[in-house]
Amino acid sequence: MKLNKLIKFLFMLSLVIVVIILSCQNPESSSSGGDSGGSDNDQNEKELANGVYAKLIIARIITEISGTTYKMDSVEAVFSDYYDPCAVISDLQPTSVSCLDASGTNYDLIFFNNMYLYNDPTDIDGFLKLGLKHEFDVDASIEVPALTTSIDLPAVEPTIITPVNNSIVQKSNNLDITWNGTTGGSVSVVLISVNNPSELISVETSDNGSYTFNSTQLSSLSSGQYYLHVERFNEEFIIASGYDDRSIIRARILSSVLINLTD
Repeated sequence: MKLNKLIKFLFMLSLVIVVIILSCQNPESSSSGGDSGGSDNDQNEKELANGVYAKLIIARIITEISGTTYKMDSVEAVFSDYYDPCAVISDLQPTSVSCLDASGTNYDLIFFNNMYLYNDPTDIDGFLKLGLKHEFDVDASIEVPALTTSIDLPAVEPTIITPVNNSIVQKSNNLDITWNGTTGGSVSVVLISVNNPSELISVETSDNGSYTFNSTQLSSLSSGQYYLHVERFNEEFIIASGYDDRSIIRARILSSVLINLTD
């Protein structure tokens, strides 16, 4: 029992990292290979930010583990003096970070795994309230200016119908994806490698319940395990004194399954 809880915790933690990495991707493009930009080794190649570069993220991931559906929620923040959309490390630290939803529930983020984070891996039904405004409050430090900014969490969850979890998909075939809970707006559909998050295909498409990755797209990827995400999101740039105007606040709901991509 304890082992199952540990496996679930580690899996959920890996998905948190994927959430914040995915915030760097342009959903209108497809890409694979290359560097994810999250390491310190390429620090000299990064562009110095005009102020503090911030990423504030509210997220729900819906996934299946051993036949049980889990909803994992997280509130995340990264602050940097470099403009790096793929950053997963907060190299600047405010005094504190919190997030208040419109119902009055407050989440105090802690500095964990080099980012500011609030989550609860034991809550399998999710703690975020869909459709509500969520307001971040950043208390100033010497490194980070004060900030108050907010965004609405989408009100409807997408749910992937096909492929089912742990499906085997041949790269020589098309991958037909269907989901329910459509809104008529747009969604991101993403295939991202479990072992190499920089290897992915990401597109933005109509939220009409279906999308197909063709065999040409799939052949650009290595064989292995991939997360398939259908994501509904709201995103805005943060325009505030002392902050780089490319900073973002994003509220996202992802339906996720694992697939096995083979030759």
